[in-house]
Amino acid sequence: WIMQQQINESTIWTEEKEKSRREVGKQDVSWKQLFTVKANLKAIVLLIGIYVFWNLVAGVMGYFMPYIYETVGGLSASQANLLQGFLWTLTVAATYFVFIKLGDRVNRKLLYGVGAGMGIAAWLVLTFGGMGMFELFTFVVLWGIAAGFGAQAFYGLWAGELFHTRYRAKAQGFIFALARIAVGLISLVVPLMITSLGFQAAGMIMIGFLVIAAVVGLIMAPETRGKSLEEIQEDRYGSVEERQREARN
Repeated sequence: WIMQQQINESTIWTEEKEKSRREVGKQDVSWKQLFTVKANLKAIVLLIGIYVFWNLVAGVMGYFMPYIYETVGGLSASQANLLQGFLWTLTVAATYFVFIKLGDRVNRKLLYGVGAGMGIAAWLVLTFGGMGMFELFTFVVLWGIAAGFGAQAFYGLWAGELFHTRYRAKAQGFIFALARIAVGLISLVVPLMITSLGFQAAGMIMIGFLVIAAVVGLIMAPETRGKSLEEIQEDRYGSVEERQREARN
């Protein structure tokens, strides 16, 4: 936080603040505008759909995956930690070689769909595959690669691209807070869910969350490749005059 306070705002942000004072007559953005401006509402629905629901699964994995490996899969603590380390290595590699290398060259909805499909396949294997070493290794490979160019990566991209500069910080804070609160709440019941319902039932719930994230992304994902922030802003919010009118309303 201390280091963050020393970072200068971007030129776009500074210019937008000056323009906002001239156009609207005030600097602050109201919470109401996040949900009444059509472009904001569409972006919030998209990002909640892909990130909050995907993050329910990823958050459970972050907290409980070694526990699942050990109690359900029968692995030792060292084996569980090695699997997690291998998974994160694959995620880092996929982030670089797939998301960074292809994100501006390949249709983004297609790329998102492939990652979402691999994530669902990973949990299908984990849930119904018998928890043998082959199944666990297959799960780690599928999920580890998918996580490198899935919902987390596209949330970071679209949360920056899809909101007008004046709304971006407030919208990102709202969505991220919602995601972390949701993960905190589900984490309270995951051990009970596994012991009382069984891992297969718990796994099916996780698959349901991933399917929701996949469907929302495939239906609502925009194609913003090759466009500047200004061009994306014009596409989504219209002209300056239209933005003034919408902000006043």
